[in-house]
Amino acid sequence: MQAICYSDASSDEESGYDCKSSGGHDLSNTEEKEGLIGGDEDNHHEGQCGKVAARVIWNSRYCVVICWPLLALIMAPFAYKLVINALPLPKTAPHGTASFEAEELFEVKFPYLVGMKMEMIVLKCTPHCPTAVSLESEAYVEQLRDMVMNFGNDYPGTVIDIRSYYTFGDKIDENPMLAHDQQSILFVWSWRVNGTMKLIAQDFAKRVSTKIDFMNAEQVRGVPGQVAYDIAVTGPTFLNIAMKETVLHEVPIHEIVTLPLPFAILALRLQSARLLLLALCSMPISILISFGFMYFVSLHLPVIMYALIMMLMLCTALSFDYSLFTMTRFAEERKHGATMEEAIEKVITQSGHVVMVSGLVLTIAYGAMLVLPGAFKSFCVAACAMILCSIGVQLTFVPCVLGIFPWLGAGFEPTEEDRQAELLEDIDAMEKGEMDMDEDDEFASPAKRKAYARVQPFRSGVYYEIGGLLTRCPMNILVPLLIYAGMTPFTLRVTQYKMGHAYELQVPRGRPEWATSLQIQRDFPPSVGCMMPTLIIATNRVQDELSPKDRYALVGPEDLDATGAGNDSELVEITTEAPLDVRGQAFFDENCRMVDSLIEASENHSFALDSDDFQSPTFYGSHENGKVKCLNYQLTHYYRANYFTQKFMFTSRLMQKLWDQLVSSERDAMLTLLTPKMDPFSAEAFNMTKEIRHMLHNASETARNLGFPGITYRMFSPTAIMMDMIEVTHDRLFVAFLGCAMVCFILIAISFHAWLIPFKLLFTVILPITWTYGAALYVYEDGYLEFIGLPGLSPTYITNSGPAGLDWTVPMFTLTIMLGLALDYDVFLFERVWEFRAQGFGDNESVQLALSATGPTITSAGLIFAFTFTSMMLGSMAITNQMGFIFIFSIVVDTFVVRTVLVPAMLSLNPCLNYWPSKMPEPKYTWLHHCSALKQSSVGTTSLLGLLPASASSAVLPYAMQGPNGEAMSFYGFLARPVHVSGIA
Repeated sequence: MQAICYSDASSDEESGYDCKSSGGHDLSNTEEKEGLIGGDEDNHHEGQCGKVAARVIWNSRYCVVICWPLLALIMAPFAYKLVINALPLPKTAPHGTASFEAEELFEVKFPYLVGMKMEMIVLKCTPHCPTAVSLESEAYVEQLRDMVMNFGNDYPGTVIDIRSYYTFGDKIDENPMLAHDQQSILFVWSWRVNGTMKLIAQDFAKRVSTKIDFMNAEQVRGVPGQVAYDIAVTGPTFLNIAMKETVLHEVPIHEIVTLPLPFAILALRLQSARLLLLALCSMPISILISFGFMYFVSLHLPVIMYALIMMLMLCTALSFDYSLFTMTRFAEERKHGATMEEAIEKVITQSGHVVMVSGLVLTIAYGAMLVLPGAFKSFCVAACAMILCSIGVQLTFVPCVLGIFPWLGAGFEPTEEDRQAELLEDIDAMEKGEMDMDEDDEFASPAKRKAYARVQPFRSGVYYEIGGLLTRCPMNILVPLLIYAGMTPFTLRVTQYKMGHAYELQVPRGRPEWATSLQIQRDFPPSVGCMMPTLIIATNRVQDELSPKDRYALVGPEDLDATGAGNDSELVEITTEAPLDVRGQAFFDENCRMVDSLIEASENHSFALDSDDFQSPTFYGSHENGKVKCLNYQLTHYYRANYFTQKFMFTSRLMQKLWDQLVSSERDAMLTLLTPKMDPFSAEAFNMTKEIRHMLHNASETARNLGFPGITYRMFSPTAIMMDMIEVTHDRLFVAFLGCAMVCFILIAISFHAWLIPFKLLFTVILPITWTYGAALYVYEDGYLEFIGLPGLSPTYITNSGPAGLDWTVPMFTLTIMLGLALDYDVFLFERVWEFRAQGFGDNESVQLALSATGPTITSAGLIFAFTFTSMMLGSMAITNQMGFIFIFSIVVDTFVVRTVLVPAMLSLNPCLNYWPSKMPEPKYTWLHHCSALKQSSVGTTSLLGLLPASASSAVLPYAMQGPNGEAMSFYGFLARPVHVSGIA
């Protein structure tokens, strides 16, 4: 297949060019062309399907107007439940990772620990006092203890353990619930709150917070000699509440604050209070229905709070944007004399095509997130639900309301004065030569008059002038090159990006919960001060449980009870691979050897470990050389299991409780707790996790060589889960982005029947995305805008670590969406380029008219989107600030730089490639000067002379590229037909 761009000297339009193709969608036949030029027939996009759909919607308008609001009312209660049940970003190990395998093993061996959470309350002296131990602090602890116990009584099986300084008192030498400086005491309880108990536990936690606020308020402070206490609470439940309350309180408020800005832009563009009211009515319908649908999704898939934020932002932005697309087209058709039914049909068929392609592109962009692990899937489903719901409401409910209540769209019908004024403008334009028609041209042709009359509103204004400038050579080459060169630093900055993973990025600024947990970790011994410990699981590689008969053969009858499980009555030496039994000195010695190896291997690292960082039933304390003091199994077993020691020795009961918690019920696995003194999500913690995994692998190999052939050590911790999540999502994100780009480009190519247009759009989509992330790194990692003083535009600093950078979840939530938004505006602009070109206007003229026709709408839509996402910049959570900045920067650059400058310039380069293999009609209306009469010579090849001015091309061409008969040949002339140069100007 070959294509040739030509200039026909015999035509009235000397500077018009076209591509002839041996195949493809033909729009160049005379009958179709006259229909397009006349404007009375549908263009190539408005097929029978679109007209049938418009007719069905029109005939069903009363039913549609009733059904949508009714469905919204039905979904309203479920939408409320969704908001209440929303979760923070869950830290679930991705399938197939080391953390996933360790988590599965942990759930099998220690099911009674699954879902257990530890909440902490610290009471600190203020001002400085000799000790926090006092009657006042004891009274406060008793009140808190009573609250927790009452909750446990109301919901049996939830509260597992309650501890405080006064639980141990002076019964042990060094009470771990007293801070190192004796200024604070700790109150801790552990509970299991899974499933339906989560909301109940959150309500209880709120009551505890209220009680603590009352305790802090009732104390008299500043009185000499009188000690007061600052009481603070932290824990997983309280952290989740802090994030949820912040989102639920801030987002609606900030949304209301920023809503007038996009509202004003839409009002300015529509210039109709009635249409504006209709646009606002569609928004709550979309919100209630999509939120209600997501409630049923949440029953099977956890829905995160960020998904709800994005749904709300999308609904606001898309409702305004799609209303802008459809209602401006409605007003335009009415001004041109269309009846109400004709205008609505035009909106559904033509604007509906733009909205459908735009929505599908956005849906595909969000759908690409399905390849990401965990909760990102719910983010994807939520966004897609909102997009599809917004499309449905805009293309059915809004037109039907207009059809039932025509007065909502009144005021756009042309009057007789408007027609006379338009005629005078046309006459004035002819006299001034603004239409660039030759005197001998058949200007009186009704088709041409009608064509010029339809585009006359677009032949003025800033965007019209910009389009004329950017489509001229060499501006269409130099301007893009200058923009790309100016944005290069942003692209280069992206190459240095490292994913941030500090927990502070997800915690609201001003909420003390996370700072309290880190302060407890610093002030108290690791055994009680670490909220997120690392679990080292020692067990057997064989996962299948053996039968009681096999266990009898391996262990012996004296160690089996009636159920076939082992008991503690006798000592057992482990000499076989399966099943492992932790009751024996051999295992005690091996577990001590493992811990010693970790301490020794970490000596030269920043996270150097010591015996105080570990808890295990197999050792206590350390020798002078740093190695742990391994306990004697027989003596410890006797001490913790003997009736008299348990009755009279407090430490005996503590040892038994430790054994019950850290040893599996089958005695075939044991936990060793590692409680390092560091932020569990810091870079140092990530480095420690990587090293410990390697150390445990070596320890497993050593143990197998020393008589434990089946033993293996696994590591399970929130740090390890987070590290694996980042690694997996980082790898899959590229696949998601690549797949999203390919599917979207193919969709656009099929939709317009233009197979090469995606290659042009590639340069206006991919590179601008790198500019956005580069700018975000300059702001949130390098602090370039910190001088402004706005928290939302400043880095988040981590103690002893510097800026936290860009959170690792931000690219996951924004990358594919940015691609969809960028292509969204491309589609809207190219739709009008194709429309004008099919009506007989020249290539560059079509680009100029399309930019003029869509420029105000795209600018308004971009500003609406940008102002909508401004609410995310006003919040107190760093992660939402970063997402808001990325969306705003991307949309602003896309609106004012890419879509206004780059896309028109790119479309004016080799314009016949914009439509191939479709065949456009010969240009009938041209007024711009083109770079060269010979624009393209064949599909995929460009004449070297196409980069020269027309005069230079005509001077050089006869000598440079002549065929045997004096005709101009293409660069690959032997593959293409000759192009005669008789018409070259």
